[in-house]
Amino acid sequence: MAGIPLFCSWQGLLAWLVKRIRRKSLYCALIKLAWNATMYHVWRERNNRIYRQQFKSVSQIVNDILFDARNKVLAFAAPKSSSLPMSIAVQWGLAEVLKSPVQS
Repeated sequence: MAGIPLFCSWQGLLAWLVKRIRRKSLYCALIKLAWNATMYHVWRERNNRIYRQQFKSVSQIVNDILFDARNKVLAFAAPKSSSLPMSIAVQWGLAEVLKSPVQS
């Protein structure tokens, strides 16, 4: 993903995340949203495996994360001058939504 490096350690990821989530931009809001969705689905998968013996594949979990994050973004009106990089908008399937005027 654009601008997000790969990390070898949990501490490296958290340090990078904490440094960036203090900003107030659409890009940072998407990072927070993706992080929260990831933590929720990892926690949910953990509980399902422990208490219900139900298992999902990694690709199913990733699809759940992307589905939830995308729907959350679509639930809010996009600002007219978005700082969201177009590469991210295309990956998330949001490019057309961000280009079109918000319908009331």
